[in-house]
Amino acid sequence: MTVPAPPNHARRWDDILLAALLVALAATLLLIRRQAMTGDEPRYILYAASLLRHGSFQMPAAEWSALHQLANGVPSADLPRGAGGAVVMNPVYLPALLSPLSLLSPLHAPRLVTLLAGLAGLFTLHRLCRLAAGPRPALLATALAAFSIPLLPYLHLFYMETFVFALVCLGWWRVQRAGENLRADLLTAAILAVIPIVHMRGSVVAAALYAFLLWPALRAWDLRRSALLVLSGILGLALLVTLNLAVYGAVTGPVNTARPPLPWAWTEVLPMQLFNIRHGLLAYAPVWVLGYAGLAAAAWRGSPAARQGLVLALLAALTGVGVNPGEGWPARFWVLSVPMLTLGLSFWIARERGLVMRIPGAVLAAITLLNTGLFLADPNAFLENRQSTMTYQLLFDRGLPFHFGLLLPVELDDPAQRATVARLMLGFGLLFLLGLGAALRPGWRWALPMVLVLAAGLDLARARALPADAFTLRIAEGTARVELAAPQRLTALQFGRGWETWAYETRPLLALDSLRADGSTARLQLIANQLIPLRCLGNLRAVTLSSPTGFDIPAQAGFRLRLYRSASWLERQATRNGVGCG
Repeated sequence: MTVPAPPNHARRWDDILLAALLVALAATLLLIRRQAMTGDEPRYILYAASLLRHGSFQMPAAEWSALHQLANGVPSADLPRGAGGAVVMNPVYLPALLSPLSLLSPLHAPRLVTLLAGLAGLFTLHRLCRLAAGPRPALLATALAAFSIPLLPYLHLFYMETFVFALVCLGWWRVQRAGENLRADLLTAAILAVIPIVHMRGSVVAAALYAFLLWPALRAWDLRRSALLVLSGILGLALLVTLNLAVYGAVTGPVNTARPPLPWAWTEVLPMQLFNIRHGLLAYAPVWVLGYAGLAAAAWRGSPAARQGLVLALLAALTGVGVNPGEGWPARFWVLSVPMLTLGLSFWIARERGLVMRIPGAVLAAITLLNTGLFLADPNAFLENRQSTMTYQLLFDRGLPFHFGLLLPVELDDPAQRATVARLMLGFGLLFLLGLGAALRPGWRWALPMVLVLAAGLDLARARALPADAFTLRIAEGTARVELAAPQRLTALQFGRGWETWAYETRPLLALDSLRADGSTARLQLIANQLIPLRCLGNLRAVTLSSPTGFDIPAQAGFRLRLYRSASWLERQATRNGVGCG
């Protein structure tokens, strides 16, 4: 099911607006403050810069240090290594192909090629969305994809995510015309075969797209076309296996710690990767919940592209979202899902009817674009969202009445963090189900409950920081004690250097002793975290932090300590009725 083709003059204006969008995007990314070279990018830069200079994917440490200083302003003591000291642990095939360009500029040339690939991907994604949902929804959805997390931060970095995104967009768009021309289908097969060569993370999505390409030939009993397509797939797979065995000594190639979760870990890993402070997709781009809802609704209504997209979105989540994203900008592993979510969002926009139904999209897009504004103002600020969200903190400190960071979990195996994820899953699950209903039956009946859920979420995010004269911090050997001027209920305690990562490797422990207004006490022991929930501890007079594992509490508390109390009406009602604290 596709929408009727727009008139020629309408398509012309649509193309002009798309071109203006892509030019504005490119200019914006080229003119903003340069993003730091960090995460996996140094290895990709190393591979490309080394191959023609040294005939391998490594270079002398002194030469790499000079290149690193040129890119980041500081030298590097060693080559970028991963687990076990390995250097060649990421995909090398595309960096090898682009190595001649690195002779011009080791950093800027690969980044520019990445940007061009991303723009091409957005162009074909717009074509796909226009074919399925119409011109206006396609343009709006593509614009939001271009100027939001997760794609925006990776468009001008030499990561493989943007190249995989572009290939998936191009391949999926071409799959929509599968069966019309054999040569075109063979070219599409070749494009899809390149995806796992660029990065193994896209291999299952590529296989599904290949199945969609093959299906019209099988359904029509076109044995010649089917045989040629199957043969093309076998040749592509053989090339991939041969390369992986030659370079990495393993069929699976560069599969490292950033692997997809095993099936029994899906329910633990995927929700955390949707919401956590450091890498969460919906934490910084909540509008994509409408992408999932729109995709599911259009699939229910019989759209072939939406049904394909729903399968691809599920596979991208289950096989593309790894357990260890590491250093980087938010939601890197979700870039693979952007084509499907953009198509879903275009379906949602196409089904919007009336003011009430437009409110959820407007609110979610506003929060998403708020993060876009933060990125454009200071791209590297998001790198400091490690165990405390520095970006939402900045907005709160500058007068925003909502502190969304207090609602987000840290990626720790901790009961408090799991409870936070469960609450977010409940809220966004409701938005998804109501959004599905609204897209199936447009109007206010399903949209109004969505507005109420969003209003509740915004209310729960309202908070106030206690002024400095409302409490006293007493530092002693190994402990930090906070005494309140007057007993009160608190939402959270935040302390420490926000850009640090405490608990991912050494897992230090904290002990929190609370003294209530009635004189009773309680002790909590938890993994060291910069944001400690206090909501269920009652009316507090004092709290004391210590560490049974020797973590330097005084130094961290002395650097920064903040207390928050809720300004939420719903929170007050829940507290009054003893709801939410078992």
